[in-house]
Amino acid sequence: MNNNNTPNTPSGEKKHGGLVAAFAGILFVVCALLFTSGMVIPASDDTAEVLAYYDNVSELSQSLNSDTVSFVYALPVTYNLPWNEEPTPVPDPECFTDTTYEDDSISVKYWTERHYDSDVHFAEVKIKSPTQIRTMLSGGSYNSSERFVPNQLAQQINAVVAVNGDFYGYRAKGYIIRQNVTYRTHTIGWDLLLIDDKGDFHIVNDFALERSNILNDYHIVNTLHFGPSLIVDGKIKILSKKSGCGEKWNYIDSPRTAIGQLGELHYLLCVVEGRSDTSRGMVMDELAKVMYEHDCLQAYNLDGGQSSTLVFNGKPMNKPLWGGRRVMSDIVFFATAVPNEQ
Repeated sequence: MNNNNTPNTPSGEKKHGGLVAAFAGILFVVCALLFTSGMVIPASDDTAEVLAYYDNVSELSQSLNSDTVSFVYALPVTYNLPWNEEPTPVPDPECFTDTTYEDDSISVKYWTERHYDSDVHFAEVKIKSPTQIRTMLSGGSYNSSERFVPNQLAQQINAVVAVNGDFYGYRAKGYIIRQNVTYRTHTIGWDLLLIDDKGDFHIVNDFALERSNILNDYHIVNTLHFGPSLIVDGKIKILSKKSGCGEKWNYIDSPRTAIGQLGELHYLLCVVEGRSDTSRGMVMDELAKVMYEHDCLQAYNLDGGQSSTLVFNGKPMNKPLWGGRRVMSDIVFFATAVPNEQ
């Protein structure tokens, strides 16, 4: 028999409580939006303090992410890594497949193709924060005497994917900025890749660096000094054929390593096998065409030969020249920004 005087059941209480929580969440978001965007900051001697307070409120609203209010206002989670040489967060093993990695902050796709009678290894990378494209100095410090093969360096720093760098330690000169620290400012007539704090690439011959005004217009956090350039502003352009190993070696079929930018926080890594029975390798013009055909807006050649290595999930993916890999002074890598659970 139905009884209209029957008190609320526990499930009814739960439903009622959920509605109250949802209403509270909506009220909180509305109040926060009104408070942070609808009020006028008074002009006074304390303006700087008031602005700082409003920044804190904004940070709070951006970091809040609860089930109660997520259906009302999408609150993105933003991860940023510090500019230092410390190991980055450990990638989640469950996010790897043989050819992909994906978590909330980074996605990587690895594959191979055949170009110019050579096996070519690619990794396309998308990141959420510009702090996720990084460099590592072997030994964790500038001019360290320690050297490791690229996959060892990638494992030490917890890289999701990496390639060899410019082997800065092989030369006494060069324009070297790594992880927001300037170490050397020598110009040597080579093409220079500059990476700013937005993750964007800029390529210029170092003799033109001063008049280019790049260092004043952008906050540069990493440079790679090898080259030559391959793609500049969407066009095939080798600024100086003498860059890197010099014109002779740049036009001998060899293993190659290149890095390119496809768009905002979107990159392409490329490693070419060479000087073997199955892969002849490439010259610079061929490498530039490959990067152009893969839609790079900017592309740059790194150290090659026995250095050329693409590392994914801690493992080298390409066959090494002469059966061995050269120990290196640095790598370029991409990291997850999802913090590990404490």
